Amino acid sequence: MFFRNFKFNKVGQTSITLLTNNNLTSNTRISYSKVFYSTTIKMSKENLFVSPKWLNDNFERVKILDASWFMPAEKRDSRGEFQQKHIKNSKFFDIDEICDKTVKLPHNLPSVEFFEKEMQRLGIKNDDHVVIYDTRAQYVASARVWWTFLVFGHDQSKVSLLEGGLPNWEKSGYSVESGPIVNNQDASIQYKATYNGQLVRSKEEMLDNIQSKKFQVLDARPGDRFWGRIDEPRPGLRRGHIPNSLNIPWVDLLSKDGGYHTKEQLEKLFSDKGVNLNEPISTTCGSGTTAAVISLSLFKLGYPIPPIYDGSWSEYGQPSLKLPASCSNDQ
Repeated sequence: MFFRNFKFNKVGQTSITLLTNNNLTSNTRISYSKVFYSTTIKMSKENLFVSPKWLNDNFERVKILDASWFMPAEKRDSRGEFQQKHIKNSKFFDIDEICDKTVKLPHNLPSVEFFEKEMQRLGIKNDDHVVIYDTRAQYVASARVWWTFLVFGHDQSKVSLLEGGLPNWEKSGYSVESGPIVNNQDASIQYKATYNGQLVRSKEEMLDNIQSKKFQVLDARPGDRFWGRIDEPRPGLRRGHIPNSLNIPWVDLLSKDGGYHTKEQLEKLFSDKGVNLNEPISTTCGSGTTAAVISLSLFKLGYPIPPIYDGSWSEYGQPSLKLPASCSNDQ
């Protein structure tokens, strides 16, 4: 067996023309995304999720980030909660501050230069192993921050999430501390980011895809928001969803304890929703945060990381843009 043709598509999947044995006239094209990524994923997924024990045992060899974030309607102060209680030596990664402040959209990705500056402030270097957690058991903002590090070129094998977040850390008997948010003062710590645009979708790409259907769009919002049965939590946005997208509520991917369902359960869920896991996928949500829960779940299953529409419905759903949208009454 040998490869006659080998190429990458836009989202990082791979296809080949395969010649088997001596049958040189047999050109069998197959989807090779999952097979090709097996070696890479084995390396990068080795520490994708780490246990409280692992973190405690490797405490001095990693940088710990609290990525907690809450919807405005929850009326919780993530910065204040961090100061009241956090894992020792952890830093606070504020997605509402480490973002693009030149646009009127919530926590869009920052520029390369701003991300580098913020990593220096947090005391993080390119070769650091970063462990991210939420103050709740679910992977929400921690998934978004995981994706953000990959967008800016951090080694996949050195970006991990703490299983069960802060609740699981405390349940396992490990201590926490309180104290103010402290910035790094060591000017010698530098970070060099490399932007990976293949992990990000733009509004223009999402619009083009309505007709071209180059990739499947999975929307992580709750069903009532997706179908336009209720208002969006951010005032002024339209109801509905991007045409042709599929609804995969992020909470459906997680078990009661906050961890992901089993491989079999996840694959059945995607299949039941009409998702073809062997075809390109992009994810979206309200503001580009819970979309990362879907992208992380698919990477966990062994598939390439689906790009995220960073602006998501906070951008697409703006009435002034008058973009095509679907609701429950027009399906």
